[in-house]
Amino acid sequence: MDEKLVSVIIPAYNIEDYIGRCLDSVLSQTYKNLEIIVIDDGSSDRTGEILDDYEKKNHRMKVIHKENGGVSSARNIGIDRANGDYIGFVDGDDWVNPKLFETLVKLINEENADIAHCGYQMVFPDRVDYYYNTGKRVIQTKEQGLKDLLAGEMIEPALYNKLYKRELFENVRLNENLKINEDLDVNYRLFKKSQKSIYYDMSLYSYMIRKNSATGSNTVIRKNEDSLKVLEQIKNDCKSEKEIYSIAYRRYVYLLMAICRTTA
Repeated sequence: MDEKLVSVIIPAYNIEDYIGRCLDSVLSQTYKNLEIIVIDDGSSDRTGEILDDYEKKNHRMKVIHKENGGVSSARNIGIDRANGDYIGFVDGDDWVNPKLFETLVKLINEENADIAHCGYQMVFPDRVDYYYNTGKRVIQTKEQGLKDLLAGEMIEPALYNKLYKRELFENVRLNENLKINEDLDVNYRLFKKSQKSIYYDMSLYSYMIRKNSATGSNTVIRKNEDSLKVLEQIKNDCKSEKEIYSIAYRRYVYLLMAICRTTA
């Protein structure tokens, strides 16, 4: 049977020092049937030139240059252009284990799941924190997947450590007005459409912390506003699901308390 095509969407903005490492890690995947879509989100440094050089040498790469509009707009363009049976995401300043996509595709096939996701490691300048690298596997129904996603105790709400069946993105795109928590917002909608997901707790994705990253550049006020907006929308959406609503409500209240403590 022919291997399914995986579309890997990589947003890139002013990361000339990091994008080569990211692309090398994706091009070195043991799973070879990849379509690598890189969106240059209006970079003003050499990021665009580096991408063009890579595209000339790698037939699996497709580079799209656009005016700066933020990471969500870049990802949405990637989703619109994707031809794959599965869709995955990598941030342009991060890197991935060589077996990331092979592992996630295998999990989807073995469990007939809609989403496969894994653990990750957070790379600081002076240390690496693992989340959580236990080797544990968890099969999730739709309800359990939503509970785990909203609880935030085991599962990272980001897009980057997950692989999705393409059909989940039908009529689903990222909210480009959000500057933070956009991943939780879209993942809630994707997991809600999913009938089954599987989580494999191995740290196959390396998330790099740097001072001028997109996440680190947002103001506290804007972070709080967007975080509250997302959690309120989720809370209102799941009112009919008692257990899920309880988790969403608790998370919303905890955020309100945290905001009060930091602004008092």
